[in-house]
Amino acid sequence: MEKEARIGCRSTYPTFFRPLKKALQGYDGHAVLLEIAEENHYRLQEHALTFNGKSLYTVGAESYRKGIGISDFTWNHTTLWALKADKKWTYLQNFFSLDHVQKQIGLIKEQFGDEVLIHIEWLRDRGSLVPAGLPLVKYESKERLYEIIEFFNEIGASVNDPHTYLLGAGGWDLQLESIANKKKENDPYNLLNQEKMPTQDAIKQMVN
Repeated sequence: MEKEARIGCRSTYPTFFRPLKKALQGYDGHAVLLEIAEENHYRLQEHALTFNGKSLYTVGAESYRKGIGISDFTWNHTTLWALKADKKWTYLQNFFSLDHVQKQIGLIKEQFGDEVLIHIEWLRDRGSLVPAGLPLVKYESKERLYEIIEFFNEIGASVNDPHTYLLGAGGWDLQLESIANKKKENDPYNLLNQEKMPTQDAIKQMVN
């Protein structure tokens, strides 16, 4: 995978990153964590200035992976740092629409405020740029969590539910039929992962 922008977040996120506390002290803005070719660092700094941004913490190539690295605060590491700070946080897995990502984020923030913190990992999938979400959710109850998931799905920011072992409820509905066929081929006596897969009739209802 190509190097990519790692994370977009509001000011709450950097407060979770204890090893970066000194570097981020007094900073109260959004944070973007990047891994780039070292020769592009100056160009990136110039580009950031056009958006009133600045470089707060840099690890040179000669020192990278000799201590803590930028990627140690990305993907689900972000969730783990939040949990170290406050056990009430949980997370979701979702995909935003590239064409509507700003509108979707605006709707989420308008609806939930700081109850949901936006965390995006930009990646490439078959040549296309994809804003993949790992938002943090302040857990109140199972009912409230699924209200939030329902809202995400309603605005097209589809959620792969990480809070269930059921494949049909975890965002795999479009692949269920092929998964079920492959399972039948490799596990003809249905000995493995029993009750994890929905029935064939249920699968047909999901995909139709």
